[in-house]
Amino acid sequence: ADEVVAPHFLQQQIAREHTLQLTNPYWMGGGLAFSQDPGVPPLYGAFLLVSEQSPGVLVHGVALFSLLGILSMFVLAATLWGTEAGLVAAGLWAVLPAGLNLLSWHGLATAYALVALPLVALGVGAALRGWLTWRWALLLALGAAAVLGAHRMTALVAAVSLLPPLVVAVMRRPRKMLRFLGVTALFGLAVGAGVALHLLWLHVQAGGVVDYRAFLIRKVQWSYSINDITKIVVALGAVALVALAGHAR
Repeated sequence: ADEVVAPHFLQQQIAREHTLQLTNPYWMGGGLAFSQDPGVPPLYGAFLLVSEQSPGVLVHGVALFSLLGILSMFVLAATLWGTEAGLVAAGLWAVLPAGLNLLSWHGLATAYALVALPLVALGVGAALRGWLTWRWALLLALGAAAVLGAHRMTALVAAVSLLPPLVVAVMRRPRKMLRFLGVTALFGLAVGAGVALHLLWLHVQAGGVVDYRAFLIRKVQWSYSINDITKIVVALGAVALVALAGHAR
């Protein structure tokens, strides 16, 4: 019930009280402040404050982020392989059961993170192509900070899937890649420091939050994840990563 009720309640209170840190006495059984996802509650709360609409309208917000995620996937594939590939990738992304499922339970944090995930992948793809300018480093840093701040499970998936291509990129161009990663790290510290401090502050204000291991039983079910994506897409994704690392095109 918390996952459904809390988003509307929190944004309504933000609009009413003009504050971004609210207490939800019902979170995880009671007694703890609600640790918000950075960016999303203030964005929704500001919308309610300006529009003066009912918080019920926020249920449509997750659809907006879902559409932005499809556009982000198009940008990833079209930049690396052309417009046709971008259209195919965006179409597949749009009909994945995992993506449609987010709309049924208002998985806003996940949808928000999935907007930035393709941009992180694009930064890694640029590194494999040898596009090692500061602009690509900035994109990679911004995307990584956004994913990490929005949803830690999505950040874990990004790290596991994108670390091997980064290793390949370093092996191809050791000196240039290390410099590129150094610039990326500096950008990441600059743009991510505020997010990190905000999350630490929320943790202190909440008096501690539930340990991540409490969610592993229901979150990390690899068989469920593979079935949700469909096995053919998982297999094609594995082949695509190998092809991306081993083929010039």
